[in-house]
Amino acid sequence: MNVADSGTVLLFLLPLFSTACFPDFPGVSGDSAERSSPGDTDEADDPTGEEQPEDTAPKDRGDSGHQPWDTNTCIGFTDADGDGFGGSEGQLVPCDDLPLGVVDNDDDCDDTNDAVHPDGVEACNGLDDDCDGTADSEAVCGCPVHPREGRPYLFCADNANWEKAVEACRSLDSYDLVVIGSEQEQAFVFDAASRVDHGDWWWIGFHDRNAGPELEPDAGWEWVDGSAVLYTNWATEAGQPDNADGDEDCAHLYDGSGLWNDLPCGTTAYHGTQMHFICETTR
Repeated sequence: MNVADSGTVLLFLLPLFSTACFPDFPGVSGDSAERSSPGDTDEADDPTGEEQPEDTAPKDRGDSGHQPWDTNTCIGFTDADGDGFGGSEGQLVPCDDLPLGVVDNDDDCDDTNDAVHPDGVEACNGLDDDCDGTADSEAVCGCPVHPREGRPYLFCADNANWEKAVEACRSLDSYDLVVIGSEQEQAFVFDAASRVDHGDWWWIGFHDRNAGPELEPDAGWEWVDGSAVLYTNWATEAGQPDNADGDEDCAHLYDGSGLWNDLPCGTTAYHGTQMHFICETTR
C-alpha cells in the first residue's frame, strides 16, 4: 500500500475510532471528547439554568428500609453483684427486654460487692461504699483521713498508749496500726501526721515485745500484722533503739524529723509530748 492509499484508509476509520474510544460518559462527548469542568451545568437536568438546592433527603439504604443502628438496641451493663448498678462490661441488648443480670447503667465502682454502689452508706471500712471516689472520711472514722494510692490512713490525735492504739485501730473494720514498708510510705505518713498535729509523737505498728534479752536493743523487731520488715528509719545518730531501762519495746515517730524511737509501750505522754497513733486499712 502506498502513502496515498494509507491516508485514505485512515480518514475512513477515524469516525469509527472516535465513537469507540469516547462513549457517552458524563463530561465526555463521543464526538469531541471534551471534558466538562466541575462548575458546568447540565442543561438537560436543569432546563431553567438556575442553581438547584442540594438534595438532603435520606438515601435509600436497601430493601429493608432499616437504619444500620436499630433504635430498639441499647448498651446494657453486667450487674454481677445484683445491687442494681452495673460494672464497666457492656453489651448490646434489647432496650425493652433487658436480660437477667443486665442493667442500663455502669455506675457501680465495685461490682463484686453488693453493699458498694452509688446509693451505699459510707462506713469506716477502707472501702468507697457510696462510689463518690473516696474511701472513708473523718465523719465516719472519727479521725482525719489521708489516702495514699487510694488506701486510707487515719491520723488519730487522741492520747493513747501503744496497746490502746492497736485496740482502737482494730475496733474499726479492716484497720490496724500502721505498717511502713518503704521510704516513700514513710515520707507520706510523716508529712500527713505533721499536718494533723505538729509537735507530738505518733505510734506505729512496730514492736519487739516478743524478743528475748539477747536480741535487745535492735533485733527482734516485728510489725504488728506479721509483715516482713522491709524498711526502718531509726534515729541511729541518737543511738536508737536503745531499750532504755530494759522496757522500751514499742516504736513511734518523732515530730520534726519522722525518725523512729523506742519507748515503753504503756506511754501516753513523754515529758509533756502527747502520744497519738496512725491506723492503716488492711484492704
